[in-house]
Amino acid sequence: PEFYRIPVVYYVVRLATNPEMENARNVPTAATTQKQQEFRKTRLKIRGLRPNEEYYFQVGAVNQIGASDWSAPSAAMRTREAPPAQTTPPEVMDTESFAMVLQWREPDCYGNPIELYQVQYSRFPMMLNPVLVKDLKWKPSQSQAAWIEAKITGLEPGSEHYFQVRAKNSVGFSEWSDGSPKVFTR
Repeated sequence: PEFYRIPVVYYVVRLATNPEMENARNVPTAATTQKQQEFRKTRLKIRGLRPNEEYYFQVGAVNQIGASDWSAPSAAMRTREAPPAQTTPPEVMDTESFAMVLQWREPDCYGNPIELYQVQYSRFPMMLNPVLVKDLKWKPSQSQAAWIEAKITGLEPGSEHYFQVRAKNSVGFSEWSDGSPKVFTR
């Protein structure tokens, strides 16, 4: 392609989440500025976008004279849906002889509401032989906004436990959280 009859040296790309291109940000087309200035392809794979979100794109061309105006914004392009983000490690709010109350931060659900949470526990920090909590009952935390809490029962008194949690939306399960710190039942 040519721009004012002078060959295009490279292309630049930017994106926004609205068709007016407000708060548009430039998209790196290569790892270094020098490599970006050699970008002549007309296809680009962009990583790091949020799942289930619409994006709009514009392209510009650069030659020896300068940069073109930005193209008209593209039609909306939506990224694929995804399972929720990984939750934070659960924190223990209260302990009893046979139970613990856990709390964790609600993960980003990427536009698909959380359907359920699962909690597993182990006697080992590396989560060996984890036990999945059956019929977990969870609710929004009364003490902190955007946190979830659940009471885990049937634990062995006076023993150490490590916990993990994961969330599920209509797309699937998140990764298990990192393990909680060591906690003892009374």
